[in-house]
Parts: sequence; structure tokens; C-alpha cells
Amino acid sequence: EYPVCTVPDSEVARLKGLGFLRDKTTEDRFNCRIITKNGRVTSDFMRAAAEAADKFGSGKLAMTSRMTIEIQGIPYSNVDDFIAFINSKGIECGGTGPKVRHVVSCKGTTCQYGLIDTFSLSEKIHENFYVAYDRELNKILGVVSAIDPTTNLEYDYSNLESINHQYYFTVKNY
Repeated sequence: EYPVCTVPDSEVARLKGLGFLRDKTTEDRFNCRIITKNGRVTSDFMRAAAEAADKFGSGKLAMTSRMTIEIQGIPYSNVDDFIAFINSKGIECGGTGPKVRHVVSCKGTTCQYGLIDTFSLSEKIHENFYVAYDRELNKILGVVSAIDPTTNLEYDYSNLESINHQYYFTVKNY
């Protein structure tokens, strides 16, 4: 049996939108996924991730199947300081929750069988889809509500909240 979480469910859900998944073996610790754009990172990036893991988490890092780096064992009380630290290093949390996923690529021409520069291509895809998704949805901030005539659902954007590529708004039956 796992410990009962001391963090409110609404806060656990908000953190998931930021890239944090609750470690169910603890009362209040989270694992944070940091975006690598395409799986290739610099040594500076890895040093910053390792420093963040030591300062704010358990000191453990894990690679995910989507080529993000998961920093493990971050106490809830360290989340805000952790985010500020990695953002100051140019690193972004994300990759969790219902949203556009970041890009994963193979090694491309650095592999003996590679035919194209997949790292360059995947960085462009990351910019045009993962990052642009944020920009496009921000354009609707001025819209208070809209009704979809095919479903008769009203989308209320008056309380639209963007948290690291995660968007929350109200949907009502019209």
C-alpha cells in the first residue's frame, strides 16, 4: 500500500500540466520531466540537470521512452525553486498531460545508416508544432466564448489558463 498524498488533487493535476508526475511511493514527492527537444543535449544541459537533481530532488535522473530526462524525488516544497533554477539554465519542464508532445528523433546522419540530418529537422518540427502550439492558443485569449455548431458545446475562454503548453478552459452544453 502506498502513502496518502498530502498535496491537494487540484495541485497534483496542475503540476502534471507543468511536467511533474507524483511519485506514488511517497507522500509529497514528484518526478519532473524536462524537455530535450529531440533527445540530444549538451554537457552543460546534463550538468544543470544533475545539479538540479542534487539540489532539489533525490539526486537521481532517468531517461524516458520519449527521450526526456526525468529528475526524480522532488519534494512538493521544492517545486517552485526547482522550476526557477532550471528555467534560469534555459531548460523547460513538460511532456506530461493531454497536449502536443515534444519531438523524438533518431540520430540521423551521425548513424552509419542515417540519410538525413534528423536533429536539425526535429528542432524545426519542435519549434513549428510544440512551441507554436502555445503561440496559436494564446491568440484566442481575447475571445470570451465560442459555440461549436456541430456539437452545440460552448467553449468558455474567459478563464483560459496556460501552464507550460497545457491549456485549461470550461466546456458547457449549449
